[in-house]
Amino acid sequence: MTAPTQVPSTTTPDQLAAAQRARQQQIAGQAAAQTSRLWQFLATLSAAAAAAQILGTVQSAMREAARGAQAYTDAVARAWGAISDPAGTVAWATFAATASDGRPLETLLEQPALELAANVAQGMDHRQAQAIGVRHLQRIVTTQVADASRVSTGVALVNDRALHGYIRHLTLPSCSRCIILAGRWYRWSAGFARHPQCDCVHIPAAEKIDAPSSRAAYDAMSDEERAKAGWSGHDQRAIDDGADLNQVTNYRRELKSVSVAGRAVQTTTVGTTRRGAAGRRGARARLTPESIYAEADRLGWTRDQTIAQLRRHAYIL
Repeated sequence: MTAPTQVPSTTTPDQLAAAQRARQQQIAGQAAAQTSRLWQFLATLSAAAAAAQILGTVQSAMREAARGAQAYTDAVARAWGAISDPAGTVAWATFAATASDGRPLETLLEQPALELAANVAQGMDHRQAQAIGVRHLQRIVTTQVADASRVSTGVALVNDRALHGYIRHLTLPSCSRCIILAGRWYRWSAGFARHPQCDCVHIPAAEKIDAPSSRAAYDAMSDEERAKAGWSGHDQRAIDDGADLNQVTNYRRELKSVSVAGRAVQTTTVGTTRRGAAGRRGARARLTPESIYAEADRLGWTRDQTIAQLRRHAYIL
């Protein structure tokens, strides 16, 4: 895999976010291309051999995406004029251990092959089923690489006491729900809501700041751009006539933060054996980072208590 573009050491927070997004997309694009090529060899390789190579490619890309998280948050802290104050080191390699929702990554990567087999069994032309399968694989790969970058960035943000929250970096064209979400300030413990193939990233901040107006972003778009973002003609007319942009958009639909409110939190068993990092620290059910944030909000944990849980579950060393 070609070495990705590095995040610049000195520039504005917005420019750093754009560079982080470009780095993330470069890594994801290379991984999607490599796994798509491997997919073409499914007919000649054994299924197990192809799956192993695809898994290794995706894990390598996820590790590389996560590896840049702490350098990114450190650079953004400096750009705000703050002195970075990390409690520990982000364990970037762990973000390739599972899929972003906590399930085994290999189980998720099996889905396109299962879909291919099911479509062929139902009578679909093999070439058409193959094309559908590879598109599904590409969506999985790009989403998992982006999530490895975002989830590790979220941990790096919590880890650095100089940073108090974040806003959402939006790159147009984007979907209507992401545009709405970009117009808000989020506390350091807030999970990052996204959809498959979402390309938004955090802009960590050293103090509470006003996010760019989502209405201003909407007003700057053409009718065609608004339609592509998901606003129908009736939606646009209602908004232009004074309806609330948030209410019309219903921005919670089709977005998730991979954190679950209350006690129904997501866990993984990866790394919880006595040999695993989380298991050595006493964790028997390993929470995902954003499930830890949900528990922090529910139980009123301090930042130090939240950091302690991230350390216990081996996301911070």
